Amino acid sequence: MSPAKYLPLPARGFGWSGHARLWQGPDHLLLTQANGFTENYKRFFFADIQALTVRRTAAGRIWNGIWAWLFLMFVLIALQFSDETALIPWGIAALFVTALVINFALGPTCACHVRTAVQTEKLTALNRLRSAEKCLHKIRPFLAAAQGVLSPDEAASRLFALLGPSAYPPLVDAPHAPPVIS
Repeated sequence: MSPAKYLPLPARGFGWSGHARLWQGPDHLLLTQANGFTENYKRFFFADIQALTVRRTAAGRIWNGIWAWLFLMFVLIALQFSDETALIPWGIAALFVTALVINFALGPTCACHVRTAVQTEKLTALNRLRSAEKCLHKIRPFLAAAQGVLSPDEAASRLFALLGPSAYPPLVDAPHAPPVIS
């Protein structure tokens, strides 16, 4: 048996519990999560993926606010000194403004989840919107090849069959329809 060829996806996340990477295999995604002592692997087959959701989060804006507030505090402290002792708070303020610029340049944050029939797992490797869009753009053809593509009409008819006619009110009042109380 030949070893699987994995391509790195533009997904790399760092958190309190370590770092995570997302890899594309021939028929699956591989999520690797590692801290200093252990490494965990999770495989998501393209045929089993029911949904990939990406939503924006406010974490990036919150960190920008924290970095800006700390920068401002150390600038105000540095302005209280007129001699060389002001270099220390100016240096600390420079660190915080650097963190602010880096976080701003990385772009908005997001949370990405993959849903299968048995679980919904957070993809910690996808934590920035730009990298999530690049990653989804790369794996979309593999998902379509494994699952097929639904036309918009077929998707609407399946949704109508799943939810039933009660989910969609009639467009024209039927003569024998019960009254609608609003």
